[in-house]
Amino acid sequence: MTAIPIEDDPNYGVSTAEKDLNEQWMNLSTKNCADNPKHRESKIAELRKILKERNLSVKPGDDAQMLMLLRTAESNPSAAADIAANFIDFQRRVLESKENKQN
Repeated sequence: MTAIPIEDDPNYGVSTAEKDLNEQWMNLSTKNCADNPKHRESKIAELRKILKERNLSVKPGDDAQMLMLLRTAESNPSAAADIAANFIDFQRRVLESKENKQN
């Protein structure tokens, strides 16, 4: 299998709008990710608060990205912030590695 550099992946960052998902996908999200649409707004607000307290900034920082982070953490805002911190650290290390290779 040939790896595709992420910058060359034509589908990177593309997501399906929730309104385009059928009920089966929404039920799977609730079951597998503890994503309850009734609590989503408050969970996103709590995640944003925690990110701010930890001085973490993610881009683009929109609701879709916050929801993605929450889903990876089974809708636990504190755990989602941990995941964001790990991702930011990973990005920093990749950038440092690229810079070191260029020098």
